[in-house]
Amino acid sequence: MPGLDHRLLDPAVTPRICEILAEHPPVVLRTIPSTELIPTIITGVPPETHGMWQVSLDERPFDWKQRLANLIPDFVSTTAQCLGHFVDRKTFDLAAIPWRRRRHLQPHRLSYDRRLAGIMDIRSGVNTLFSAVPGSRYEFQKSFKSADDVLARHPVPNVPIDFLQFHAFDIFLHWNIDRPDRVEKRLRSTDALVGAFRDKCERRGVTMMFLVDHGQTLIETRIDFRRILKSIGVSEKEYHYFIEITLARLWFRNEMARARIEPVLRKTPGIQVYNQKEYAQFDVCFDEREFGDLFVIADHGLAFFPHDFHHPIGNFVLGLTEEHARILNPRHRGNHGQHTDHPAEEGYCTVIGDSWKRNRERGHLYDVAPTIIAAAEQEHLAQFVGQPMFDQ
Repeated sequence: MPGLDHRLLDPAVTPRICEILAEHPPVVLRTIPSTELIPTIITGVPPETHGMWQVSLDERPFDWKQRLANLIPDFVSTTAQCLGHFVDRKTFDLAAIPWRRRRHLQPHRLSYDRRLAGIMDIRSGVNTLFSAVPGSRYEFQKSFKSADDVLARHPVPNVPIDFLQFHAFDIFLHWNIDRPDRVEKRLRSTDALVGAFRDKCERRGVTMMFLVDHGQTLIETRIDFRRILKSIGVSEKEYHYFIEITLARLWFRNEMARARIEPVLRKTPGIQVYNQKEYAQFDVCFDEREFGDLFVIADHGLAFFPHDFHHPIGNFVLGLTEEHARILNPRHRGNHGQHTDHPAEEGYCTVIGDSWKRNRERGHLYDVAPTIIAAAEQEHLAQFVGQPMFDQ
């Protein structure tokens, strides 16, 4: 259950979850500064190994058709792409990025609909829990309205690993973290669902892991990163960029562009800047420039807006079809994926059962897959970077 920040847990509001964590002390999880955590969780290897990290650089030259498409005004190309995205969500991503920039980015794992279709873009030689253990299942759900149906379906009988990613509370917090009454209501609903899952698993003799990979922090100030880049005076032809809500990445086409842009960014308040070597402190170690030359993280309480997932049309459609107050104010109220020393970035997990005990107090995201494999009594994979966090 992503987003279920441990600071929100209260015996008066979330009695079942608090009971579970009291009876089965959790391991605190170190995350990575990214919103894309599930690939590391299900592979047991870091992003530079599994390769499913939002986008990578695509430097193939343009053909004549693509050069003509570059002449289309940005608002025209993004509007057309957004309309196409709502028609074909399973294969079309990066809809809000103008074509002239989008062409240089190779998407790996972005939209919810691609998650529903299964785990995509795993690098050759890297297994997920589901490819390594035949018959296992992965389901993604993002609505509280589906809670009763989800509970009725899970756990699935005779399935070695039944992985449910219930994303509803996390999405809710993105748009409502500043509304305590609404948050409390959803906390109570989430607590009841977790408690019902525990009871059902115990009745069926199923081992249950309760996993929260991150919390969220309130966003109070926006940073217009595009404006900052434009103010430096370097042509966009000299670099590429990709802006998430709290993380931006840049690729430089020459050293001149780096020499002019990087020093300005390092002096800009509200952000922290890391080259590849510096970014390795977060356990993300890139040897090549595929995923970025420079990484920019917004401080907690700040976020980038506009970003590369925002388009007015897309925001309006989502505001009509989902339970979020986003039409009048399209900026996220809460988010994560920033500096890992902040409480909002602390995940936690526990294995529920009297015979299971944690063997450490702190672990890493890549320890989750080995733990699940061990709990499912499957063979440990040689690719795993981490080790099981619980012993039987």
